[in-house]
Amino acid sequence: MLNSKTPDKIFIAGAAAILLAAVLAYLMFPQFQADVNRTFGKLNMDDSKGILMFLHGHRDKSAAWAVLIMAEQTLAPFLSKDAIAAAAFRFFGKPQGVLICVAGIAAGLTITFCVSRAVNTLVKKRVKMKLDSLEDLAERFGTAAVFAISLIPLWPSAFSGYLAGLAGMKMKKYLPAAVMGQAICLMLFFLPKT
Repeated sequence: MLNSKTPDKIFIAGAAAILLAAVLAYLMFPQFQADVNRTFGKLNMDDSKGILMFLHGHRDKSAAWAVLIMAEQTLAPFLSKDAIAAAAFRFFGKPQGVLICVAGIAAGLTITFCVSRAVNTLVKKRVKMKLDSLEDLAERFGTAAVFAISLIPLWPSAFSGYLAGLAGMKMKKYLPAAVMGQAICLMLFFLPKT
């Protein structure tokens, strides 16, 4: 039987599992570690040609790598979204490139939301704070606010996940609004550049 505390436990367990799996994969597989470091560097330098060459070199797993690179960019918002978006649009074509970029953004936003929602739960337990008014605001205006914020091209997409999770917004309301807003942002602002 699910009670009101079950979702909180799921967010804490999910966030811990995601972070543990990512750290273990990074530490245990040297080739994966090298590829992640290389893509991180190319995003940091806004090198879309370098990412495009990386995708050509990993042709069998290029879609998975493109999703991972976009998720990586979503988690580290100071990295260039232009670079991976342009590379994905050129490598896969525009329709499939948009879908792959949106899948990566959705993965990154899910992780940011789960981590911040776990922090929200832990803060409420430890400090015994009442965040009811913040949660009421998130319930009433959160979906529209997340959608509007996601349309802003220069706004780092991870911030919406962190803010929504900390505010106690429900994932079923957050994720569709954020992903739809990011997809529209990609098509309006990033697709015309390629």
